[in-house]
Amino acid sequence: MGSASSANQAVSTNPQLPTGPVKSVDSRLPFTHYKQVFTLKNNWKAVSRRMDEVSKDCLSRFFMAHPHHLQLHSELAKMDKSTLESSIEFENSALNVFQCIDEVVKKLEEDVDSAIAVLEKTGKFHKGIDGFEASYFQDMENPFVDSIKDCLGERCTEATDGLLHNFYAFLVTYLSKPFER
Repeated sequence: MGSASSANQAVSTNPQLPTGPVKSVDSRLPFTHYKQVFTLKNNWKAVSRRMDEVSKDCLSRFFMAHPHHLQLHSELAKMDKSTLESSIEFENSALNVFQCIDEVVKKLEEDVDSAIAVLEKTGKFHKGIDGFEASYFQDMENPFVDSIKDCLGERCTEATDGLLHNFYAFLVTYLSKPFER
């Protein structure tokens, strides 16, 4: 039914995959390729679905590991341990931390300048807290990573653990900038 010339043409069994520009990663981010940004954002979705729980777990771990930081939270420092974690002030403090990070995660892919601005604004706020030092940001790394790992459960791989630590280092870098000025 076809012409002789069409019968002689080979049918391609290897279709061309679309080739578009490879997404690049902003050099200020602690990631070498886009898949790492994608993986972080994808894992963060699980965290944001349980943000109340994960943020309170993180802050609880933080205060257990570094009880001296509790004194920097005037509202929380007045409470005894039995009422602290069930208080609305504790929940609000925990959510404030994670909502800031949530905003940063959402901006990582498209608007790194805005993500950095959020972190520097937050760092500037903390600089105004009497007795707060930039090094204190680092103290929350393990509680932060451990809370997220618990949230992710078996979905958390060694690679994810590394991404979380690298991401936290990024957070600390820009949270600390106002303390350098």
